[in-house]
Amino acid sequence: MLKLGLIGCTGKFGKDIIKYILQSKTIILNKAIARQANQFVGHDISLLIGSNNTGIIITDSIKDAANCDVLVDCTNKETFINNLPKYEEILKPVVIATTGFSKDDFIKINQVAKKIPIVFSPNYSFGFYNFLETVKCAVSNLDRETDVQIIEYHHNQKKDSPSGTAIRILNAILESNPKLIDKNININSIRAGSIVGEHRVLLANCNNEEIELIHKISSRESLSKGVVKSAIWLCSKPNGYYSMDDVAKDLIQMV
Repeated sequence: MLKLGLIGCTGKFGKDIIKYILQSKTIILNKAIARQANQFVGHDISLLIGSNNTGIIITDSIKDAANCDVLVDCTNKETFINNLPKYEEILKPVVIATTGFSKDDFIKINQVAKKIPIVFSPNYSFGFYNFLETVKCAVSNLDRETDVQIIEYHHNQKKDSPSGTAIRILNAILESNPKLIDKNININSIRAGSIVGEHRVLLANCNNEEIELIHKISSRESLSKGVVKSAIWLCSKPNGYYSMDDVAKDLIQMV
């Protein structure tokens, strides 16, 4: 079985990934890593998820993951960029499970991807991939008289706005229909409560016609599943930078 190292294990998403891995029959959680001085360092991961002891002790050094087959980083953009040289040093495949990166950040990530396999997606839901393909089809023949709006909902602690997923939707729309490039396609970001994630694309014209496409996630389990399956997929790939499009082409039929 493949051995996974999880960096950022004490956050909300980290805990969800832990729960999913512990149920998996194809991959094991080998290392759980938190930031230095985190209150859970030195304790069993069971304290994070309310389970019986697992024997997996939380550490604070990425070097501890040197014997893992693949790494998942679900920290935040600043921490990930700081961690990047360490990943380059231990030469293990990395799944990026956080968002908010700048163009300069992606330049750094692509440089490191020349030495290790790296996959990044703003959304690891396989259902979202299908949603995106539907959006592309819906807008491909739109005329410029149709207004396009993107509305996205997330929990009130999400830092980046608009989300990486919403930006991915916008880019997909423009790629599918270059005629829409000059239109003002707004992204409306809503942050409230504990909403996991919802994205809507509204198409409205002046003939009293509207089309609305919706992708909604009610549990982070689908995201955790996507991250873990992407990690397994990445282990067999050569060095390079990969997206969810690459993963989904191989795995969409297996989910």
